Amino acid sequence: MGRPSKDLHIVIGVLLLQQLHDLSDTVTVEAFAFNMAWHHALDVRTEADCYFCEKTLRNYRRLFINEGLDEILFRRVTYRLVRAFGVDTSRQRMDSTAMRSAMRSLTLLGTVVESISKFARELARSNPALHGLIDNDINLRYVGREGDGCFSNTAPSASRRRLDEAGRDLLQLVAQFRNTAAAELSGYALLDQVLQEQFEVTVEEAGDTLSAVAPPREPDDMPCDGVTNPADPDANYNAHKGLGYMVQIVETCAEDDGPVHETAPGRPI
Repeated sequence: MGRPSKDLHIVIGVLLLQQLHDLSDTVTVEAFAFNMAWHHALDVRTEADCYFCEKTLRNYRRLFINEGLDEILFRRVTYRLVRAFGVDTSRQRMDSTAMRSAMRSLTLLGTVVESISKFARELARSNPALHGLIDNDINLRYVGREGDGCFSNTAPSASRRRLDEAGRDLLQLVAQFRNTAAAELSGYALLDQVLQEQFEVTVEEAGDTLSAVAPPREPDDMPCDGVTNPADPDANYNAHKGLGYMVQIVETCAEDDGPVHETAPGRPI
């Protein structure tokens, strides 16, 4: 008996226009409320239909992704465009290209700092008892910091020393929680991955005791597909393209000297 849900056709149209014009959620909601061109395109007939909050937009987008409706919509739109423009899909070519990530590119030190901070916050939410075992100094340096914390004003000459300190903290956390429930968290897997990629873990023998050390690797020894930002761990670094993803794009093509359809994409209709 609550408020009726939004018209799904309008919601789909708003999500498409948002992606088409590369708009943020805030700008999308404002355009939907005040842009008459959007009202005409979406066939908005009443004032009640031309407004919804950002949370509603996010909820519908999450629903579309979870149900796989975005892929269905993409295929249907593609098939209709192919039929409308009479595109011959029997000739196609594939090439790779880079898509930039929207995440900030971090330094090696920044990646370690953010990885530790992410793990500590995730552990605090999922298992407060285990989180209480983290050394208080580590919590102060990586979680309870202001701005970029104690690493924010690191000069280039001191970055190596700071990276050594962060590596010791990283190694301590990985070893401390290896055989606990924390090891099942995604944040812990990220910690371990960053440790293996950026540091050379070795075991040293001092008398009757064994201790592990993790000096930083040289940049040339690090994998190019390693973690560059914990918020987007799947993004890779490419020397020519920057931080992002390599994707394969399929292009439908025709003979260079063949006839061109009068209403082909890219030609005026």
